[in-house]
Amino acid sequence: MKWYFLCSWEWKKYVFLYEFNFFWMMKEMKNNADAPIYKVRSYLGCLDQGFKLGTRHVIDLLRYLSPSLLSCVFFGILLVLETYFYPLPYSSYRFDTSPAMLIAGACVLLALFVESEGSFMSQLFDVLSKYSEQGAWPVCKINDAKRSSKKFFMKSALFLLVGLLTVALFVLPAVLLLGWHSIYTYLILFVYLLFVLIPYMMMGWDYMLSHHHSLWDCIKRIKVIYQNLGSLYAVWFVAGLLQLFISIVVWLPTILLVYAHRASLLNISMGDTSDLPTIVPVLVILFTIISSFLSKMSTCILFFPLSYLYGSIVTKKKEKMKFDEEEKQYTPL
Repeated sequence: MKWYFLCSWEWKKYVFLYEFNFFWMMKEMKNNADAPIYKVRSYLGCLDQGFKLGTRHVIDLLRYLSPSLLSCVFFGILLVLETYFYPLPYSSYRFDTSPAMLIAGACVLLALFVESEGSFMSQLFDVLSKYSEQGAWPVCKINDAKRSSKKFFMKSALFLLVGLLTVALFVLPAVLLLGWHSIYTYLILFVYLLFVLIPYMMMGWDYMLSHHHSLWDCIKRIKVIYQNLGSLYAVWFVAGLLQLFISIVVWLPTILLVYAHRASLLNISMGDTSDLPTIVPVLVILFTIISSFLSKMSTCILFFPLSYLYGSIVTKKKEKMKFDEEEKQYTPL
């Protein structure tokens, strides 16, 4: 009877199910394992691993990034309410637009922008730095968010201010001299985006993750990024286009409500007595909170693929330097 049981179909079925479950479990463990940052990959591999890493740990990111997300949501609400209640074409009906008030308002908005974006960047790079050093996804706690990301905040603020300075040097003169409707202005914007802004933003990974280099040293090392512009443009085009699409979709209700309010103000100035319902400002605030939250989280779609691309560039450079040293060592004099 025992021999009959071992040779029976039931036993073969049990063995098959056990092997199948073991194979499937090992495959799932391999798929769920986080890939290391510093490894040579193609741009498709960077996109694949970046999308997987961002979606696999989205709950941890939401919990860890909650302080900076609240700051970004507050800045978005302030900016939308400023546009809603004081639209520029009709600002003369609401308050005195003196140069001092405009400069003060611009400085306040600039400070809030640097604070919100700097805190968000610092927390993202803090998670990425721990992940690249530990080789596994770190334990993200809200209590450790402010304390652990302080060392990245000053770097993030300086990086953002220098980026805004490049905008003032390249884009603002073209807009003031040529105007928005000139084709040369759009050409300058296109050249600035491809050859200044995108490489500078990629340089931010080198500045934030390298603990022994200043911003000026990273700017001098930007030649390495220009040598990998093909992969950089490919990752930016795919991931950036997806992030842009998500941002437009989530901001569309808020934009439509603000545009409806501006059209209502125009009709009132022309003698129309009808106005929008009183619930519209409440809807604007509600949709702004949702849009700011979702649009900031969508930046992870671009952030993690670019992180893997940065790791690939650094690893490729180290391997090339190692190969050159070995070649010099074994080359006869």
